[in-house]
Amino acid sequence: MGLRSVFVFHHYRFAIRGGVNNLTDRANATAVSNGPGAPDFQHFYGNEGRHFVFRLRLFGRTTGK
Repeated sequence: MGLRSVFVFHHYRFAIRGGVNNLTDRANATAVSNGPGAPDFQHFYGNEGRHFVFRLRLFGRTTGK
């Protein structure tokens, strides 16, 4: 989930975006052991946890003066 806003600053167009990944803090696995002969076959590992993401993008100069 995130929010984005586009704005112009000194004749350059920018976008800023902020959001939250894994908002409910569920155990979302990042890896699984998928080797059929492994003793831990089909076990899930890793947890991203809740984290906040921010991005600032530069699109370039505006065309108008």
